[in-house]
Amino acid sequence: MNPIQIADARFREGYSCSQAVFSALAGQWNVGPDLALRIAAGFGGGLARTAGTCGCVTGAVMAIGLAGPGMGPEGKAPAREKTYDLSRRFIREFETRNGSTRCPDLLGCDLSTIEGLSDARQRNLFRTLCPKLVRDAVEIAQDLLAGAAPASEPSNAFQSMSREELWRALEAFARNWLAHDGCWFLAAEKRFGMEAAIELDTAAWAQFAAVEARRIMTTFGIPAGGGLEALEKALGLRMYATVNRQHTEWSEDRRRLRFFMDECRVQQTRERKGLAAFPCKGVGIVEFATFARTIDPRIATKCLHCPPETPAGKYCGWEFTCLDDAR
Repeated sequence: MNPIQIADARFREGYSCSQAVFSALAGQWNVGPDLALRIAAGFGGGLARTAGTCGCVTGAVMAIGLAGPGMGPEGKAPAREKTYDLSRRFIREFETRNGSTRCPDLLGCDLSTIEGLSDARQRNLFRTLCPKLVRDAVEIAQDLLAGAAPASEPSNAFQSMSREELWRALEAFARNWLAHDGCWFLAAEKRFGMEAAIELDTAAWAQFAAVEARRIMTTFGIPAGGGLEALEKALGLRMYATVNRQHTEWSEDRRRLRFFMDECRVQQTRERKGLAAFPCKGVGIVEFATFARTIDPRIATKCLHCPPETPAGKYCGWEFTCLDDAR
């Protein structure tokens, strides 16, 4: 998705206007979505619902600040003037399109009051008017920032890579991630024994699966509570999808989603070494159930098969159902 689409998706997920705009723009300046969403958290609703400047404007102006040159003592005045100029140009264009930069003027109600907030909700402004303001802000800022890379920004080898090179890099990252996971487990097993290592591994996956799911949702605009369709998309965006071949199957009524790991590098490595299958069923139940619940709390997870209890030539298989699916 492009920044406009990312901002629109995050706003519709429930993030504030300032969070949606700033996080969608900040990535090109190496500010990750988690940090960007925290930075912009207080500016929404007309500056924390104080009837101030629209959060779309403050979010965009913060992003413009990221594009400025180095802010050392020797160059702070010129850098500040450049940022001011870009910010003023943004404000003028936003006002031209929407008539104002103040939240009460744009919405026709005052979000700092109970009555004004209720009026905005009754008129569905957060779903009708505000998304347009979010898109305008990102579009205007993008146009202004085109080609405005920071003079002090260090070179990044990945920025000049082709699509094929980036894919190879992603594969390398995924293999390194998997190798690190294996090294961690072997170190724990050597120090504490297999039973304790599996217990620690289960606890780690209980935390990581939720973190991974939330980060995928934020990065790729997957809405919270999106049901089995959202889960299917998220499963395809895990690091596992880069190193292990996998597929999904739907029931005819689309009330059940099944996920199968067709290849598993961990188990295949053990097979080549003549070792018994790693007993990962207990860890897997926690991992997949946590991941699915994070995508949508309504989703229940059932293990179809998982080492050491698998049919010949099979690895893990899972079935997901959305408990209150009324279709």
